[in-house]
Amino acid sequence: MTRVLAANSWTNNGDLIVDVARLHFRDGDSILDPTYGHGIWWKRADELPMHQLSKLSNDPGSAAYSEGHDFRSMPFDDNSFDVVAYDPPYAAKGGRETSTIDDMDARFGLHDAPATPALLQDLIDDGLTEAVRVSRRLVLVKCMTYVSSGKLWLGEFLTLEHALGLGCRLEDRFIHVGGIGPDQKDRRQIHARSNSSTLFVLRVPMRRAR
Repeated sequence: MTRVLAANSWTNNGDLIVDVARLHFRDGDSILDPTYGHGIWWKRADELPMHQLSKLSNDPGSAAYSEGHDFRSMPFDDNSFDVVAYDPPYAAKGGRETSTIDDMDARFGLHDAPATPALLQDLIDDGLTEAVRVSRRLVLVKCMTYVSSGKLWLGEFLTLEHALGLGCRLEDRFIHVGGIGPDQKDRRQIHARSNSSTLFVLRVPMRRAR
Protein backbone atom coordinates (compact mmCIF):
# COMPACT_ATOMS: atom_id res chain seq x y z
CA MET A 1 0.00 0.00 0.00
CA THR A 2 1.25 3.49 -0.84
CA ARG A 3 2.28 5.35 2.29
CA VAL A 4 0.42 8.50 3.29
CA LEU A 5 2.81 11.45 3.21
CA ALA A 6 2.72 14.47 5.51
CA ALA A 7 3.53 16.81 2.60
CA ASN A 8 2.33 16.17 -0.92
CA SER A 9 1.14 17.91 -4.07
CA TRP A 10 -2.34 16.37 -4.01
CA THR A 11 -4.28 17.27 -7.15
CA ASN A 12 -7.05 18.78 -5.03
CA ASN A 13 -8.55 18.65 -1.55
CA GLY A 14 -10.62 15.62 -2.55
CA ASP A 15 -7.45 13.58 -3.00
CA LEU A 16 -6.04 14.98 0.24
CA ILE A 17 -9.13 13.94 2.20
CA VAL A 18 -8.82 10.37 0.91
CA ASP A 19 -5.39 10.14 2.55
CA VAL A 20 -6.65 11.82 5.73
CA ALA A 21 -9.52 9.33 5.85
CA ARG A 22 -7.19 6.34 5.44
CA LEU A 23 -5.58 7.24 8.74
CA HIS A 24 -8.32 8.92 10.76
CA PHE A 25 -11.87 8.10 9.59
CA ARG A 26 -13.82 5.12 10.91
CA ASP A 27 -16.59 3.06 9.39
CA GLY A 28 -19.85 4.49 10.71
CA ASP A 29 -18.51 8.01 11.28
CA SER A 30 -20.97 10.87 11.03
CA ILE A 31 -19.27 13.86 9.41
CA LEU A 32 -20.33 17.50 9.23
CA ASP A 33 -18.95 19.92 6.66
CA PRO A 34 -20.26 23.39 7.66
CA THR A 35 -18.20 25.07 4.90
CA TYR A 36 -19.23 22.78 2.03
CA GLY A 37 -19.05 25.33 -0.79
CA HIS A 38 -18.78 23.37 -4.04
CA GLY A 39 -17.96 20.10 -2.28
CA ILE A 40 -14.40 19.67 -3.55
CA TRP A 41 -13.36 17.87 -0.36
CA TRP A 42 -15.88 15.12 -1.12
CA LYS A 43 -15.21 14.42 -4.81
CA ARG A 44 -14.24 10.86 -3.82
CA ALA A 45 -16.72 10.46 -0.98
CA ASP A 46 -17.72 6.99 -2.12
CA GLU A 47 -14.21 5.78 -1.19
CA LEU A 48 -14.32 7.10 2.37
CA PRO A 49 -15.06 5.01 5.47
CA MET A 50 -18.02 6.94 6.85
CA HIS A 51 -21.73 6.48 7.39
CA GLN A 52 -23.18 9.96 6.90
CA LEU A 53 -22.04 13.31 5.48
CA SER A 54 -24.02 16.38 6.50
CA LYS A 55 -23.38 19.45 4.33
CA LEU A 56 -24.05 23.13 4.93
CA SER A 57 -23.01 26.25 3.01
CA ASN A 58 -23.74 29.97 3.05
CA ASP A 59 -22.97 30.21 -0.68
CA PRO A 60 -26.24 30.62 -2.66
CA GLY A 61 -24.54 28.86 -5.56
CA SER A 62 -23.89 25.71 -3.52
CA ALA A 63 -26.04 22.58 -3.58
CA ALA A 64 -25.78 22.63 0.23
CA TYR A 65 -26.94 26.25 0.61
CA SER A 66 -28.88 26.98 3.78
CA GLU A 67 -30.21 30.52 4.11
CA GLY A 68 -28.86 32.22 7.20
CA HIS A 69 -26.24 29.53 7.84
CA ASP A 70 -23.26 30.75 9.87
CA PHE A 71 -20.50 28.27 10.70
CA ARG A 72 -19.75 30.35 13.82
CA SER A 73 -23.18 29.54 15.29
CA MET A 74 -24.58 26.16 14.26
CA PRO A 75 -27.99 24.67 15.18
CA PHE A 76 -26.57 21.44 16.62
CA ASP A 77 -26.16 20.09 20.13
CA ASP A 78 -22.73 19.57 21.66
CA ASN A 79 -20.99 16.39 20.46
CA SER A 80 -23.40 15.86 17.54
CA PHE A 81 -20.88 14.51 14.98
CA ASP A 82 -17.86 12.23 15.06
CA VAL A 83 -15.87 14.49 12.72
CA VAL A 84 -16.25 18.12 11.66
CA ALA A 85 -14.45 19.10 8.44
CA TYR A 86 -13.90 22.86 8.65
CA ASP A 87 -12.44 24.70 5.65
CA PRO A 88 -12.80 28.46 6.25
CA PRO A 89 -11.44 31.22 4.01
CA TYR A 90 -7.92 31.37 5.41
CA ALA A 91 -6.04 34.04 3.42
CA ALA A 92 -7.01 37.70 3.65
CA LYS A 93 -6.90 39.52 0.34
CA GLY A 94 -6.33 42.97 1.81
CA GLY A 95 -7.30 45.98 -0.24
CA ARG A 96 -5.55 45.05 -3.49
CA GLU A 97 -7.82 44.73 -6.50
CA THR A 98 -5.23 42.37 -7.97
CA SER A 99 -6.01 39.68 -5.39
CA THR A 100 -6.20 36.17 -6.81
CA ILE A 101 -8.50 34.74 -4.14
CA ASP A 102 -11.88 36.11 -5.20
CA ASP A 103 -12.90 32.54 -6.02
CA MET A 104 -12.29 31.57 -2.38
CA ASP A 105 -14.69 34.28 -1.25
CA ALA A 106 -17.28 33.04 -3.74
CA ARG A 107 -16.99 29.43 -2.58
CA PHE A 108 -17.82 30.47 0.96
CA GLY A 109 -20.41 33.11 0.15
CA LEU A 110 -18.05 35.64 1.70
CA HIS A 111 -17.67 38.39 -0.86
CA ASP A 112 -17.59 40.72 2.15
CA ALA A 113 -15.10 38.59 4.08
CA PRO A 114 -12.78 40.53 6.41
CA ALA A 115 -9.99 42.12 4.39
CA THR A 116 -7.38 42.14 7.15
CA PRO A 117 -5.60 39.04 8.47
CA ALA A 118 -6.47 39.87 12.09
CA LEU A 119 -10.20 40.17 11.43
CA LEU A 120 -10.19 37.07 9.25
CA GLN A 121 -8.37 35.16 11.99
CA ASP A 122 -11.13 36.14 14.42
CA LEU A 123 -13.65 34.61 12.00
CA ILE A 124 -11.55 31.44 11.67
CA ASP A 125 -11.17 31.11 15.44
CA ASP A 126 -14.88 31.63 16.10
CA GLY A 127 -15.75 28.94 13.57
CA LEU A 128 -13.16 26.58 15.02
CA THR A 129 -14.59 27.04 18.50
CA GLU A 130 -18.00 26.04 17.17
CA ALA A 131 -16.57 23.08 15.23
CA VAL A 132 -14.96 21.75 18.40
CA ARG A 133 -18.22 22.17 20.29
CA VAL A 134 -20.28 20.04 17.91
CA SER A 135 -17.60 17.36 17.40
CA ARG A 136 -17.15 14.36 19.68
CA ARG A 137 -13.87 13.08 18.24
CA LEU A 138 -12.02 14.99 15.49
CA VAL A 139 -11.95 18.38 13.77
CA LEU A 140 -10.19 18.92 10.45
CA VAL A 141 -9.22 22.53 9.77
CA LYS A 142 -7.44 24.04 6.76
CA CYS A 143 -5.22 27.10 7.30
CA MET A 144 -2.25 28.91 5.83
CA THR A 145 0.73 31.13 6.61
CA TYR A 146 0.98 33.90 4.00
CA VAL A 147 2.24 37.40 3.25
CA SER A 148 -0.15 40.33 3.66
CA SER A 149 0.81 43.98 3.19
CA GLY A 150 4.47 43.04 3.12
CA LYS A 151 4.36 41.15 6.43
CA LEU A 152 4.27 37.45 7.18
CA TRP A 153 0.97 36.42 8.77
CA LEU A 154 1.36 33.21 10.78
CA GLY A 155 -2.13 31.90 10.07
CA GLU A 156 -1.43 28.21 10.66
CA PHE A 157 0.35 28.86 13.95
CA LEU A 158 -2.38 31.18 15.22
CA THR A 159 -5.06 28.64 14.27
CA LEU A 160 -3.20 25.86 16.06
CA GLU A 161 -2.65 28.09 19.09
CA HIS A 162 -6.40 28.71 19.29
CA ALA A 163 -7.14 24.99 18.95
CA LEU A 164 -4.74 24.10 21.74
CA GLY A 165 -6.34 26.80 23.87
CA LEU A 166 -9.67 25.01 23.39
CA GLY A 167 -8.12 21.85 24.83
CA CYS A 168 -7.60 20.10 21.49
CA ARG A 169 -4.64 17.84 20.78
CA LEU A 170 -2.82 17.91 17.45
CA GLU A 171 -3.31 14.44 16.03
CA ASP A 172 -1.80 14.93 12.58
CA ARG A 173 -0.70 17.56 10.04
CA PHE A 174 -0.89 17.49 6.24
CA ILE A 175 0.91 20.07 4.10
CA HIS A 176 -0.81 20.56 0.75
CA VAL A 177 1.77 21.86 -1.73
CA GLY A 178 0.17 23.69 -4.63
CA GLY A 179 0.74 26.34 -7.23
CA ILE A 180 1.10 30.09 -6.81
CA GLY A 181 -0.81 33.01 -8.20
CA PRO A 182 0.50 35.31 -10.93
CA ASP A 183 3.58 37.39 -10.18
CA GLN A 184 3.16 40.99 -9.14
CA LYS A 185 5.71 42.33 -11.61
CA ASP A 186 5.70 45.82 -10.16
CA ARG A 187 6.55 44.63 -6.66
CA ARG A 188 9.95 43.72 -5.26
CA GLN A 189 9.89 40.29 -3.64
CA ILE A 190 10.86 40.39 0.04
CA HIS A 191 9.39 37.09 1.26
CA ALA A 192 9.25 33.55 -0.07
CA ARG A 193 6.00 33.00 -2.00
CA SER A 194 3.47 30.89 -0.13
CA ASN A 195 2.66 27.75 -2.11
CA SER A 196 1.19 25.45 0.52
CA SER A 197 -1.68 25.21 2.96
CA THR A 198 -1.92 23.06 6.08
CA LEU A 199 -4.65 20.73 7.24
CA PHE A 200 -4.62 19.98 10.96
CA VAL A 201 -6.34 16.91 12.37
CA LEU A 202 -7.36 17.87 15.90
CA ARG A 203 -8.64 15.56 18.60
CA VAL A 204 -11.23 17.35 20.68
CA PRO A 205 -10.82 17.45 24.49
CA MET A 206 -11.05 14.10 26.24
CA ARG A 207 -14.20 15.11 28.07
CA ARG A 208 -15.85 15.26 24.65
CA ALA A 209 -14.29 12.12 23.23
CA ARG A 210 -16.36 9.09 22.35
